[in-house]
Amino acid sequence: MKHLLAILAMAVAVPAFSQSMKVVVDTAGTVIGRYMHTNADTYTVGVQDIFDVPKVGHKVIKYRAKDGQGVIWCRHPGRVNVYAVPSTKSAVIGQMVYEDGYVPETYPCAGKHRNWFKVKIDGTLGYVPANSVLWDAIDTF
Repeated sequence: MKHLLAILAMAVAVPAFSQSMKVVVDTAGTVIGRYMHTNADTYTVGVQDIFDVPKVGHKVIKYRAKDGQGVIWCRHPGRVNVYAVPSTKSAVIGQMVYEDGYVPETYPCAGKHRNWFKVKIDGTLGYVPANSVLWDAIDTF
């Protein structure tokens, strides 16, 4: 129960509109989990559970959507058009999909500029309106 409350508190602490988040990474830069707090010799991280990792060999960094870090997914079930340039008048080069009743598919965030996220889909870079997707530092689905 304590872990469930901590996870819920973490979800509330990072609003859906947030586009940056602290994460703990190892020396190779692999994300271990979302940073929660620092203890004497460890960092407490959360993914789908809460656990501690030693400070030695790990560090806390900030992931930012604008820097092309993290993942995005459709805000609502359905499809979101991916455009060639950041304009709904440009060519549609693909679609992001979130099938109702299923876990949403995530896509690597390639950056954010103003009201558009840059995304790589089917090997091609494109743009989606920011109000149609959600961002997170890590994929936990």
